[in-house]
Amino acid sequence: YRNVEDLHQIIDEVVGGRGVVAYGINTGLVEEGDDLGAGSYRTLKKPKIAVAAGQDAGNGFGEVWNFFDQGYPFFDYANVDASRLGSMDLSEYDVLMVAGGNLAGVLGDRGVENLRSWMQGGGMVIAWEGGARFMGQEGSELTNATTWVGEEEEDEDEDQPAVEARKTLAEREQESKEGRTPGGLYKVVLDPDHWMAFGLPEEMAILKRGDRGFGITDRGVNVAVFSEESLLSGYAPSDFEEELSKKAWLIVENVGRGQAVLFADNPLYRMFLESEHQMVLNAIVLGTGFRGGGRRGR
Repeated sequence: YRNVEDLHQIIDEVVGGRGVVAYGINTGLVEEGDDLGAGSYRTLKKPKIAVAAGQDAGNGFGEVWNFFDQGYPFFDYANVDASRLGSMDLSEYDVLMVAGGNLAGVLGDRGVENLRSWMQGGGMVIAWEGGARFMGQEGSELTNATTWVGEEEEDEDEDQPAVEARKTLAEREQESKEGRTPGGLYKVVLDPDHWMAFGLPEEMAILKRGDRGFGITDRGVNVAVFSEESLLSGYAPSDFEEELSKKAWLIVENVGRGQAVLFADNPLYRMFLESEHQMVLNAIVLGTGFRGGGRRGR
């Protein structure tokens, strides 16, 4: 086959200003690995994105809006009122982003089944915080993800109310501090073979603002898990870091031909860490090519 006459101009237009370098090759055959164009390579397309919006979508919606409008305006996306997700036709979209909120309160059983059907047909949900918890909670169970919250609650004994009543204000304030995790930078370890980790180091810092994480899943992939000594900066209760080391921050789970990408915290919080933005981009761009698939790919 002969190249078109303006091939070099077309290549310049495609890669220009995007930080990409184009190299010419004489053959698609390689000495190691898969030949160029082999079946192991995934076809990527520009995804059509729906973003859960409105009063039931949570405050995180604004950061998603800013992420697209100010950071990556070349994506096509539509703001969809969260209350409509239960009845609307989602087939025209490839990705649904849920940045927190209370979907359980607006979808109902019929809405959950509508979402499940769309995902099983190939749709992908990217969710965090309340949106991620909704995906695995009782009543929706769209995934098998379980959410862990800080310290386990102990059974209250009969004398506990009297003990609490005798505590001083200082003691109560100290207990309140010990039970809270106001936020900090934590280290997570990534699965380097998973496409969600492409372009990222094997260990990275994430911003954690609360005490929630995911139980280690055996039904999906634990893409990012907390290291044993995970606290890099900030404050955490004495036992919190130890418990956190047994939890995941990011998991990916197949749902039929689709999948769910779930973050324990908001990766776009105040657009603070670019490495977390890379994860969101990986989910959006690579997810449509790897949906329903495993870790590896080209």
